[in-house]
Amino acid sequence: MATTNFKYRVASGQTTRQWRYHYTYYYPWLQQYENVISDYHTDGGQHLSLTAKRLLIEAKSLRRNLPLQKIKGLNLQFKRLTFPLIIGAVVGSFAALATYKSILGYWIGTSLAISGFILAYYGWLGSWQINVELTGNHVLHYFTDRRNDRLDEFVAAVNRQLEWFKTDS
Repeated sequence: MATTNFKYRVASGQTTRQWRYHYTYYYPWLQQYENVISDYHTDGGQHLSLTAKRLLIEAKSLRRNLPLQKIKGLNLQFKRLTFPLIIGAVVGSFAALATYKSILGYWIGTSLAISGFILAYYGWLGSWQINVELTGNHVLHYFTDRRNDRLDEFVAAVNRQLEWFKTDS
């Protein structure tokens, strides 16, 4: 499929035309190598890669190949980890109370209370998520190690490619 788009640009009173050609012949039987536009590797072994036509997400036990036509947007969001937060708070509180009332032994109760509070603190610290918004109001969530400049640049590159891809088709 060959597409041509043009935009009018007004610069200092005169109108100029900008042409943008995009020739893509990605046939599946051709097995053509796609150019990688942007890459991101996490410390946890995840690999995110953006090509001209798709977003590749590779984790330890997961491999996703998402065409750009199905993606609406990509963003980062901070989430608190609810399960460790609640379980840690409940276990820590009950263990501290049981130790105070002499239901549990001192060392067992104290170590359970400390473990529960550490688990609750881990849940409170939370983690960053990469949210991939798909067509049909579906959202895929991927946890990442931390937010840094390289991750912000990757998300911005994906969103720029999505805008360009949508204006091109």
